[in-house]
Amino acid sequence: MRALRIIMGGLVALGVGAILACCVAYPTYTHRYRLTVEVDVDGQVTSGSSVIETHWTAQPAGLVGGKPFSVRVFGEAVYVDLGSRGPLIVTLFGDNIRERASTSRSAHELALVAFGLRRDHAGLDALQRRRGRVELPIEALPLLITFTDVRDPRTIRAFTPAEVPSVFGPDVQLRSASVELTDAPMSRSLADALPWLRAMTPSTLIGRLEGGRHPTFYAIGLIGDSQ
Repeated sequence: MRALRIIMGGLVALGVGAILACCVAYPTYTHRYRLTVEVDVDGQVTSGSSVIETHWTAQPAGLVGGKPFSVRVFGEAVYVDLGSRGPLIVTLFGDNIRERASTSRSAHELALVAFGLRRDHAGLDALQRRRGRVELPIEALPLLITFTDVRDPRTIRAFTPAEVPSVFGPDVQLRSASVELTDAPMSRSLADALPWLRAMTPSTLIGRLEGGRHPTFYAIGLIGDSQ
């Protein structure tokens, strides 16, 4: 019996050691930031923001197509209420049309872009020690969408930052975007503006986009892995 306890103890120790070694070799980097977008509307500034959290977990290079990290995003898209013009929504997905594919970034990359850090262990580690609010280039913003009828998710429409005046009117312009690392609670209010979101999971199909973008747009682009 004593020998069995010794063996079991050894196995437990080996298991714990293996878990610790795995955590050291393949760490998870977590950061939370507030994305704020300001829009000029008829000479007045209106804004929207969202607190987003990202988890980057290192993994063996042979997994998931050789990608060094698996990434999860929690939180919500940024909703900017433009009144009777409708909402300007900054989603969590990068825009993949030709003119924006090289600059537009998804939500998990925005803090790294804003602070000028690389998408590697050194950059992610450095990000955890950064503080303050920094400007984010407007061209780095993810996919922009609106709903011509906020009650109907099928009325989704995508556009570029340069197309904002043609979508909302000549007196509407994207003014700025910024990122601020924070410990504030993640945003959970998007469904107040888009009530149909309450019945959706991340894998729910919202609609189809045109112009070479994501052919199908799912709720994960608005609510991340939050539900």
